[in-house]
Amino acid sequence: MIEFFEQLQLNPLALSLLVPAIVSFILWFEASKRQNGVSGKIFSYAMLSVIVWSVAYGFELASTRFEMLKLCLKVEYLAIPYVTTMMLLVIYQILDKENGLPYAYARYLFIIPFVTMVLAVTNDYHHFFYKDVSLDTSGLFPTLKLTFGLWYYVHVAYAYILVITGLVLLIKRMRSLKSYFLYQRIAMIIGVLSPMIVFSVYFIGLMPVKNIDPTPFAFTLSGLAFSVSILKYRMLTLVPVARDHVFHSMVDGIVVLDISGKIIDCNPSGMAIFKWDKMPVAESVFNLWADKPDLTQLIRNKDYETIEIEILRNSELHSYIVSSATVLNRKKINVGISLSFHENTIRKQLLMKIQANEQILAKLNAEKDKLFAILSHDLRSPVNSYVSLTDMFIDESFDLSLDEIRVMAKSMNKSARSLSELLENLLEWAKMQRGNFVIRKESIFLGQIVNHALEVLKEMFSNKEIDLKIDIEKSLTVNCDVQLLKSIIRNLATNAFKFTPRKGKVIIAAEDLETEFIQISIRDTGIGIRKELIGKLFQIENEVGRPGTEGESSSGLGLLLCKDFVEKQGGKIWVESEETVGTTFYFTLPKST
Repeated sequence: MIEFFEQLQLNPLALSLLVPAIVSFILWFEASKRQNGVSGKIFSYAMLSVIVWSVAYGFELASTRFEMLKLCLKVEYLAIPYVTTMMLLVIYQILDKENGLPYAYARYLFIIPFVTMVLAVTNDYHHFFYKDVSLDTSGLFPTLKLTFGLWYYVHVAYAYILVITGLVLLIKRMRSLKSYFLYQRIAMIIGVLSPMIVFSVYFIGLMPVKNIDPTPFAFTLSGLAFSVSILKYRMLTLVPVARDHVFHSMVDGIVVLDISGKIIDCNPSGMAIFKWDKMPVAESVFNLWADKPDLTQLIRNKDYETIEIEILRNSELHSYIVSSATVLNRKKINVGISLSFHENTIRKQLLMKIQANEQILAKLNAEKDKLFAILSHDLRSPVNSYVSLTDMFIDESFDLSLDEIRVMAKSMNKSARSLSELLENLLEWAKMQRGNFVIRKESIFLGQIVNHALEVLKEMFSNKEIDLKIDIEKSLTVNCDVQLLKSIIRNLATNAFKFTPRKGKVIIAAEDLETEFIQISIRDTGIGIRKELIGKLFQIENEVGRPGTEGESSSGLGLLLCKDFVEKQGGKIWVESEETVGTTFYFTLPKST
């Protein structure tokens, strides 16, 4: 080591290399700070390589012995091959601070530099990097005369490719930068380009001084450029997120128009909304969106506002909130319009669900009110009548004859029947609301079931002298739940009984519709229903109960049950009526297959 320093003869060129070494050391120190992140770490490695290169070359120029010059040359090539590679990685990292160049690709960039380093250090054994290395003492101080080998040209070509790639990336991204970041990039370009220009002069043999590589000296200018970029424009910490990355990764669709309404830009989300495979640049949106008047009106509106539109995508309607805004240039002059499309489909669907739930709650509330009304009025009336009559029986002050007892017994029977009918309907309704209803469909003969269902009502019809007639062909069959069908028939027949005067008629008939359904009708010659009441019959929130021709109570609950029972079996129910003439209830049930 002492021998090495003893043979050194300092000269101005060797000493001048202290400048790039010191500048590179300052940059290394600044870049290695923790807050500079990955890009700072890579840049610090690049500057460390420049320091090794500059210092080793300074010792080479100061050495007087051939062996020492060759040793310094080998040390230089421990660093030289990696400078351009790491600079390219720095550029990638700055242009895409979030991702940089993926490690899977970055590692391959070091293959050629590593081979270059090995071949340069072991050149004495193969001369593949330098064909010949000799000592030239014709100048002011000894220098190495180098004859380039094949791999040296590979090394140079690779360095050029890396530098040109980095410059193209920097220049390509400069278009959309604001002035602050533009100056930052210009300083970076100078820092990358200056050593390469100086090396090119040396490589093609235009240097006035032979055997002197000026590239390390160029790192003085390069270092100053990077110093400006790092210290003034904060290259390593203040990196503009690439406009393309932000614009193209936005979830909201963005369409940018000029002042005449022609498309000048659109992000992928916007293209997906309108199913554009290719951006329709320079096309007028007034033609493209001719079927969307709300959207074109938004563009014409100078006040700029927000609207909601629906667009058909993949056979489904999607809702979007569209906002417009002016696009201003640096002189604050309006040069276009920016439209943002924010998907509102899920929010709208949730809102619709909330509204649907509100309707369900309103219906449940109406059902609750209906139930309380039934319990407070329709249920109380027959019970009160029953209590009053039984009080008369046990009151010793009343001396009742046999005829009077019969009349009271008939009244009690009427109250009991009304109470029984009401309780049965309430039980059926409660089962239905709890979801405990299991429908068991089977193929049955319609006439047989109707006759069986009406058996318990015949005496009631006979007492009111109402002619009950069943007109159903024996061969007609339906596919339904027997118990539900009986309940439907009893409710509709009882309803006809209540509103038909004495000696009236009730006819139950069925007809094959020549479709998949059988139509059943219950027609009476009763008092009929007012037109304004017909539309309210099957709605629980409406009060439709009214007394029968002889004061029979009616809650309207039976008709609601009939509607649900019919619809649960795949049929439908409706009514036709004329006041003072009569009423006919129709419902359909599926045929047996």
